[in-house]
Amino acid sequence: MHLIEHMVFKGTSSRTAREIALTFDRLGAEVDAYTTKEYTAYTVKALPEVLLDAFDLLVEMVTRPAFPETELIKEKNVILEEIRAAEDAPDDLVHELAAAAAYGTHPLGRPVLGRRSVVRAADRACLVRLHRRFYRPERTVAVLAGAVSAAAIEKAAARLAAFGEAGAGRAPAGEIQGPDGETGPPAPETGSAASGRANGPAFEVAPTADGADAPAPEEEPKEPPFAGGRRHRTRRELEQGHLVLVYPGLRAGHPDGPSWAVLNRLLGGSMAARLFQRIREDEGLVYDIYSYTAAFRDSGYLAVYAAMHPERAARVEALIAEEIRALIERGPGEEELEAAKRTLIAGYAFDLESTEARLERLAREAIYLGRHPDPETVMARYRAVSTDAVRKLAHRLLRPVGRAWVGPAVAGAERGGASWAARRDARRVRD
Repeated sequence: MHLIEHMVFKGTSSRTAREIALTFDRLGAEVDAYTTKEYTAYTVKALPEVLLDAFDLLVEMVTRPAFPETELIKEKNVILEEIRAAEDAPDDLVHELAAAAAYGTHPLGRPVLGRRSVVRAADRACLVRLHRRFYRPERTVAVLAGAVSAAAIEKAAARLAAFGEAGAGRAPAGEIQGPDGETGPPAPETGSAASGRANGPAFEVAPTADGADAPAPEEEPKEPPFAGGRRHRTRRELEQGHLVLVYPGLRAGHPDGPSWAVLNRLLGGSMAARLFQRIREDEGLVYDIYSYTAAFRDSGYLAVYAAMHPERAARVEALIAEEIRALIERGPGEEELEAAKRTLIAGYAFDLESTEARLERLAREAIYLGRHPDPETVMARYRAVSTDAVRKLAHRLLRPVGRAWVGPAVAGAERGGASWAARRDARRVRD
């Protein structure tokens, strides 16, 4: 899918890659794209008077890619260089290894950039099959945010639906299906923003010699099991070691999501968090340490990253376990809890003032929730998080399910000590 993202910019049935670039430039528009573990996003930023023209071009790129063979050869080399660059950056590589350690062979454990062998083997026929399978109206979420009028939203929906021939059983051309199944031009949110699932004609790409696969039926998401593995990459030239510990988390949209966000903030989500204060400020054992969460359609995790001298790895890991144990046994203090909640509420409010942040939030809500929660409701849920809720979540989830290390070979640093294996195995017995 990452290769398709690159190739979408390399021309359509009526425009070359150069013509696409020049047209966006003449419009004064900024176009971008990125691929995640579960979706690919294509974005365009333009002034209101040319937004629909920029939107038209973006839709043409996404729905009518030509996938020219000459460009494919060059772009495969570009991605291979991306992979090499990522592997040369230990603080990037360790996170990919951590996901692989946690999820094993499940797709969530695979790198977004792809594997060299897969990239080298990809051909045009493969891209066409994947495009026809996944780039379909019912799998597409269109989002507009910023200085956008209701009339512009209606026109954008109609233009998106106008690409291709109308399919049987789909909404009429010019309509967009909202998150609750209603059709018709979507009403904008406060601040002129709206989203919906396109539900019109099929997107097309030039056929291959042997035809293309029919779209596969949708499957209900199944929570992937955690592998509980360990991955390490010995890099003798490095003086610093990079460690990531992975713990089970919550899927996107889970009812306990606000409590989970507060727990992450308390543990390692800021410079005031417990891990940073104890291990970096008080003990001086690490160059950097933090925690973060990743949420997917049917799974999620929390990860703790630390960068340190390799000989300090065992001590750092023991202190991480100690701070987690304290949260499990006693929970956060009232003042600490309130500060974490205020910070999360402020961050959410600040994001409402950013067009880019609103755009991404609306898209993720449409994909994972099928609705757009009222901002006041979201902030109220943060305010309602209690000490007991955080402590119970920590008790239920903070048991390691994956470990990754990138750095010099040091006894105990690569594979973790007996304490890591004991905590992992204790979780297996408990589950």
